[in-house]
Amino acid sequence: MGTPFSRPAKPYALRTITCPSFHSAVPAQPRGSSKKKKMMTAASRLTMLSAIGSLLLAGCAHEPAARSTGSGTVGSLPDHTGIAACDDYLSSYLGCHRAADIFPPDQLPARYQTMRTSLLRDSRNPATRPQLAARCNSLAAQLRQSLHGKSCDFVPTASASGTP
Repeated sequence: MGTPFSRPAKPYALRTITCPSFHSAVPAQPRGSSKKKKMMTAASRLTMLSAIGSLLLAGCAHEPAARSTGSGTVGSLPDHTGIAACDDYLSSYLGCHRAADIFPPDQLPARYQTMRTSLLRDSRNPATRPQLAARCNSLAAQLRQSLHGKSCDFVPTASASGTP
């Protein structure tokens, strides 16, 4: 005899409760209908993906295309963002990143160009421009933190750490 806390003979057996009225209301599925259902699902997924792709392309249609010139810079961008925090950050980028020894020296020009292009492009976009000052202030604060009190004029003597 088992105690009230003893395990049943089949501890993982599942009990099923059937309802005769429910089962009689569900019509039997003909053979092969699951294959048709899978094909319909695949077709509807493809239709949905193409519709999403079309919407994404249509959403970008109002943006002017940025043309790349032969020198690798994006054409029609201004020289300055017009946002003091961003212009200050860009003017100190190379010296401070060199002093902070964040990236290998040979990577700095390409990283600077990528950051500059991003900030200049965002400064022209009315949707992102209002948040740009906060973004640049945050980037500058992170850079100051990684300087550990060093001046941006400081030139490290050891090789670059290579950690971003």
